[in-house]
Amino acid sequence: MAKPLIIEKDGQSTSFDVSLLERRKLYGSRKRVALDPQGRFCTRASLTGDGELVLVSGSTGQGYFTEAGAWVERRQMVPVNDQGQATEMQPSTLGVPQKVEGPVEAMDILTLDVQSIYSIIMLEDQMNLKPRLDSGEIFTCPFNYSSGIEVETAYLVANSAGYFAIVGHPVEAEWCAQDQALMPPADATFQENDLDFDMF
Repeated sequence: MAKPLIIEKDGQSTSFDVSLLERRKLYGSRKRVALDPQGRFCTRASLTGDGELVLVSGSTGQGYFTEAGAWVERRQMVPVNDQGQATEMQPSTLGVPQKVEGPVEAMDILTLDVQSIYSIIMLEDQMNLKPRLDSGEIFTCPFNYSSGIEVETAYLVANSAGYFAIVGHPVEAEWCAQDQALMPPADATFQENDLDFDMF
């Protein structure tokens, strides 16, 4: 069983049991099975780009081949940021109290690049958060189910079906009305390879 999500504020805490909400749990699932001419189950495999190796399912979990064909074990690999610099892995936040903020505006969730949604069951509520979530208030906290390159953001919400954590990465979004054209930023520079339609 996974450790609980623990949030805290002003010396009080609230904890939740966390379960990933998957499509198959909501709608069920079907599995397509490949059989050979004799009716035996086929095993999936991948052919490397150079066509020299066949990798069965699970092989890439141990490591990867570089473009030069050298084998690199997973334990030798290090995470890098957007600038290509090595960075530290961020540990799971489960079981570790996280500072909660809120209530926040519902529009804030629209600026989230959602990666996953978790069903959360309240275990202990020193913060008396339940009636506030039930009334429609939204709270946010750092969240990592498992270790990763960066810490994600969770929005805690509730509806008639229960309590949920909507998890992802905040992004900058620009909104416009339906009948309003989206204009480029005023400081956008013209690139040499941009097309100039005046020349056509």
